[in-house]
Amino acid sequence: MTHMPLLISVENRKCLLTGGGAVATRRCKTMLEYGASVTIIAREATPEIRKLAENNKVTLISRSLKLPEDISQDYWLVICATDDSELNNKTAQLCRKLKILVNVTNDGPASDIAFPAVRHRGLLTVAISTGGADPALASRLAEQTSAAWPPDIEEELERKLERRHLKNSDKQAKNIDEEQK
Repeated sequence: MTHMPLLISVENRKCLLTGGGAVATRRCKTMLEYGASVTIIAREATPEIRKLAENNKVTLISRSLKLPEDISQDYWLVICATDDSELNNKTAQLCRKLKILVNVTNDGPASDIAFPAVRHRGLLTVAISTGGADPALASRLAEQTSAAWPPDIEEELERKLERRHLKNSDKQAKNIDEEQK
């Protein structure tokens, strides 16, 4: 499956994460960084996930995933990160039926979305993917790319955004003036 590069907001969106291991922990942290509302269903969870639950950052349901009852259209995104490939694939199939976006962490072709290697500085975001072939390479390339950014890139982009907003405001004001004539 070919994925279209796309930056998308998960802020305040309900997301379900199945599994509680190291990969699930990384995905959880990423989703929280972008403001998602995360529920995790896992028999066992890393200490980091348990701490997030204790601090009310995520909802942790400590049991095995139950299909189909645990997958509802209340969820906007489901991430399958269990060590059970059959369960992950059954979950992905159900999500597709319900038109819920799904990511299977160990099976790119079974996923609607991918998690690329990402680097940020201010408004600048770069995402690099190897299509699941070599995530470590994607991460190294993202790091090398970000190391080449000019030191003042944040300020430069802020200035450009401000000019763009002003330009758009001027256009809108001009259009309103012309409509009133």
